[in-house]
Amino acid sequence: MDTKELCEYMHKSKSTIYRITNDRLVPHIKQGNRIYFRKRDIDEWLEKNKREDYSTTLSDVEEMMTARSVAFNRNRK
Repeated sequence: MDTKELCEYMHKSKSTIYRITNDRLVPHIKQGNRIYFRKRDIDEWLEKNKREDYSTTLSDVEEMMTARSVAFNRNRK
């Protein structure tokens, strides 16, 4: 892939791709003035660097709200 294709693949701007390439954060191949990316290397890099899903369930929110309410009422006395 070239830079334009990687932008489309990752849904990132060209400046972001250039920045992460310049900072050597993403695997790439430089040939002269051109930069190339292997899809499998990018997929592995994305998988390795993905963040865990910290989705919150409704019951988690209810527990947090109850705890805050109890703490708030305790501080009012």
